[in-house]
Amino acid sequence: MSSTISARIYARSPYIVSINTGTQVSGRIEVFLSNTLGSIPASPQYTLSKPIPSSNLTEITFDISPYCREFISNSSPQPSLTNIQALDNYEYCYFEVYAYYDDGVTGEQLDALYYGVATNGYNSFEDYANADKAIYGIYAKSGVYYYYPDSNTIGRIGHIGIDKSGGLSYITSAVYTDLIEGVVTTVDLSTSSSNPAQFRVIPKVLTGNYFSGNILELKNGSTILKTFTFKPIIECKYTPVKVDYIDKFGMWNFLWFFKASNENISTTSKQYNLKQSSWDFTPTYGVSKLINKTGRKTFTLNTGWMEEDSNFQIEELMLSERVLVDGKPAILKTDKTELFKHLNNKQFSYQMEFEVAYDLIQNVK
Repeated sequence: MSSTISARIYARSPYIVSINTGTQVSGRIEVFLSNTLGSIPASPQYTLSKPIPSSNLTEITFDISPYCREFISNSSPQPSLTNIQALDNYEYCYFEVYAYYDDGVTGEQLDALYYGVATNGYNSFEDYANADKAIYGIYAKSGVYYYYPDSNTIGRIGHIGIDKSGGLSYITSAVYTDLIEGVVTTVDLSTSSSNPAQFRVIPKVLTGNYFSGNILELKNGSTILKTFTFKPIIECKYTPVKVDYIDKFGMWNFLWFFKASNENISTTSKQYNLKQSSWDFTPTYGVSKLINKTGRKTFTLNTGWMEEDSNFQIEELMLSERVLVDGKPAILKTDKTELFKHLNNKQFSYQMEFEVAYDLIQNVK
């Protein structure tokens, strides 16, 4: 793998490798994938080839995103973070793609080399093709985030992904400002221990700021690259529920539902009328019997009052393919909601329904 990453791709959207020399009659790519920088295998995991569509349409394209996704496993958020550390290897993958063309005369020749890192995120339609939206290598959107501070959940706020692959030098420091005391803590991200050639993650909230919240500024020298605000909300009446999800950048993010929640159970089965073993039947057995009885739980959660600036989290949650409700794998059943605006609604909250992603009776074979 080259020491420089030339592309950051979001594997839920196509990433196109194009071969178009004008004289080619066919093209081929070799795709090398690894979860560790510098450990690209000697042989490609995938080799794809195509002839040109026609003599006057010579461009050949390949989408490598589906192959990158096979090497990404968003199993669960990383445990408590108190300092900068490596992102779990299976949250992303590195790739090298060699593109070749054959003109039918000279033989096969190297056209281009692509190398980069892929996460399980996506591009919006407005982003155009092959877009890189992780500006400065920061895999998070600036904004205001709310969380529930509880002694049992310290460290569950998670992290922000930073692509230090290829020695990116954009991000030199992370500056945390306590929201109550105003105490400023600066973490140096330019040292050799914090700037290896791999993905790093930093805490969203310092442990010492957990009950007060903090502003996080990622900087290049004195220039602020992105700003995040993490505010705690105390909920005295209800038990807040934490929902983790994979966001647009392919990183674990969170959304707390602070207000009333409801838990329901639904069951399914098949009913049959059984033949009695004898004409001299036993009445306590009955005739009908339920077969393959199982069930699932659903949750109806409410966010509580939200700011319009947090609507992007609702959108990303609804588009996410990986969701955890209180640490349990779940499916978001709500498939439509209005994205409220303060101009139209002075106060608003969101109600969403989730279903656990498994049967309550263990039936995995």
